[in-house]
Amino acid sequence: MDGINDQIDRLNTVLQSMMEKIPDTSIDRPTRMSIITTNWLEKDSDESSLDIPDEIEKKIETIVQELDRAAMVAEDFWSEKAQSKTLHLSKDETLELIHSIKKILNGKSTTFHIGDDCYEIIISNLDPTHDYRETTIIENSIIDCGHNIVKIRKEIALDIEKKLQENKNRIIEQAKANLDSQLEELDKLKQDYVEKLRKLAILGQELDKREKILTEKEGLGRKNIGDDLPEDPNERLKVLEKMMEIVSGEEKMRINHQINQLKSRIMNLRAEKVISESRNASSRLSKMVKTMEKDVWSDEKQRKMLLDKYTKKHSTQGLEQEKVAMLSLRKQEENFRVYMEKAQQRIKKREEELLEKERNIEENWMKVSGCKELIELMRNNIERLNVLKEQNDNEREVLEREKLDIVNMNERIVKVWSGIEEIKKSKNLEGINDIKEQIDALNIIPKDLGFT
Repeated sequence: MDGINDQIDRLNTVLQSMMEKIPDTSIDRPTRMSIITTNWLEKDSDESSLDIPDEIEKKIETIVQELDRAAMVAEDFWSEKAQSKTLHLSKDETLELIHSIKKILNGKSTTFHIGDDCYEIIISNLDPTHDYRETTIIENSIIDCGHNIVKIRKEIALDIEKKLQENKNRIIEQAKANLDSQLEELDKLKQDYVEKLRKLAILGQELDKREKILTEKEGLGRKNIGDDLPEDPNERLKVLEKMMEIVSGEEKMRINHQINQLKSRIMNLRAEKVISESRNASSRLSKMVKTMEKDVWSDEKQRKMLLDKYTKKHSTQGLEQEKVAMLSLRKQEENFRVYMEKAQQRIKKREEELLEKERNIEENWMKVSGCKELIELMRNNIERLNVLKEQNDNEREVLEREKLDIVNMNERIVKVWSGIEEIKKSKNLEGINDIKEQIDALNIIPKDLGFT
């Protein structure tokens, strides 16, 4: 609109300059000139007699210019009105139009359908710095209001970056403040730690001095007391108990500690002695059993050898005598075997009893808490072990006697067999009676040996 006004002003200026160059002429409008003079009605009058004041002339020119300007404005208005069209669009058509405009802003060729007309629009010389992305509803409303959305986006981005930087700076400042406070606390803790270490070092030196003094005193006391104490633990215990009645205070506590140590040592020695004696008894019984088994098996081996010898020697004799001899020898072997098994069972039973007693002693010794109870228990166990030892010694003597009897019986059996062989060779009847007497002395039935 301002451009149109400028054009009108320029046109009026040109017209004014042209009118100044044109000479005055008569005016064919008498109604307008009648207000000035009536001389113009007279045709014979000179034209120069028309005298118009300058002020009125200027006013007329101004009015003419204004009229021309108004006419041009009216003409422009009516031309624009004739060229403009009013379109009534629905909501869907409006959204489609907005979508097409967005495509144009993104650099795409778009065809507009406005009423009955169709327009294809392509934007050339796009500014690459602009962001023609899909806009939101809020951005569309901003665009409709006539604002520059790119500028607004930049301002928003700058504000956001500024706020983020402020938050970052604030966080950094807080972290620095916290770090400074923590460093101060660490320095305080370090100073406290160094101070405590110094105090502990001083306290350790004082404790070392006290310990050294106490050790020296204790060493002197032990030296003075140890020179007069006997070597036997029981005698030393009696001496210390007598000293307890005389001394008092720290010396009494130290002597009491020594008494407890001696009592524990005495109990340990007694328990070890009982356990060792029990183990020795068990080992002796085991050795005795093994020796008896060895002797029995050697005797049995010797009898088998003799049996084989006589069997080979008298293989020519009758089957009846041979069977009788074999039966008698087998019976003797069976008797020896049964006897030795019974003896072995008795020995094993005693050995198991001793092991059980030993285990009971160890368990009771571990359970007893007081010194007196432990000593009493050890005494009772020693007495029981002594009784068992006597019983084992008696049984061992009986076994030795039985072993000797078995050996003697074997020797007599050998003599009887040798006499039988000689009688069979010489067929001496008197010798048969002697052999029968010897067999009766051995408590062997003659029928088992083949005699009738």
